[in-house]
Amino acid sequence: MAPRLPKAQNEEVGASKFCPGCGHGMILKTLAFAIDELGLAERTIFGCDIGCSLLSWNYLDLDT
Repeated sequence: MAPRLPKAQNEEVGASKFCPGCGHGMILKTLAFAIDELGLAERTIFGCDIGCSLLSWNYLDLDT
């Protein structure tokens, strides 16, 4: 069975690009599930800082 993905997560993104043991991937997945559950996808914008957090740009299917 394939793992359940949040609707707010970009399905085209493959394996995580974050360092092993980094929590960014889990945080983004949890954030995407919360956006789905609260119905906020149409009212959410996403901004990124520099550094490894910039990799999160591709993980969420939101306006950026």
